[in-house]
Amino acid sequence: VTGQREPLPVSDRGGTPLVPFSEMFAVTAVITNTGNESALDVTVVLEILNAVTNEVETLNQVVAEIAGGSASSVSFADLSVTPGDLYQVKLVVTIPQDSRPEDDTWTMAFIRNEDS
Repeated sequence: VTGQREPLPVSDRGGTPLVPFSEMFAVTAVITNTGNESALDVTVVLEILNAVTNEVETLNQVVAEIAGGSASSVSFADLSVTPGDLYQVKLVVTIPQDSRPEDDTWTMAFIRNEDS
């Protein structure tokens, strides 16, 4: 699994990516099935931790099927992120009978820029 975020970071603050202020924040999980058999009932979990308040929001979606050698994406839109706060995003994919679970997690830290 890999993650894509919108908007993309524009710079960094102390080595942590700085995401510009915008009306929305979204994370898209891209799940690639590198095997040759279909993966069924793939669970995608997004955890977003506000490191300032220690609040965690957990969302999940299920992809019914990802054919062997193909990819699917799942979007988590309109995530509530407070300007100025530090966040840790974690995507975890659960694939029944996965032979390579070491590539089933993606994490990213970022700071949401304040409204100017």
